[in-house]
Amino acid sequence: MIAAPHIPFAADGSVNYPVIDQIAKYLIISGVKGTYVLGITGEGIHCCVE
Repeated sequence: MIAAPHIPFAADGSVNYPVIDQIAKYLIISGVKGTYVLGITGEGIHCCVE
């Protein structure tokens, strides 16, 4: 299975990186073999590279 997990944001709009680690661990335990980052859930538009 390939998952399209959401990006967790903090209250200030920054990416909540510790939660990404938790989501990744859950997906691995659940048997997901890959992810589609910034994919179908729509929040990629709110991210930028600085």
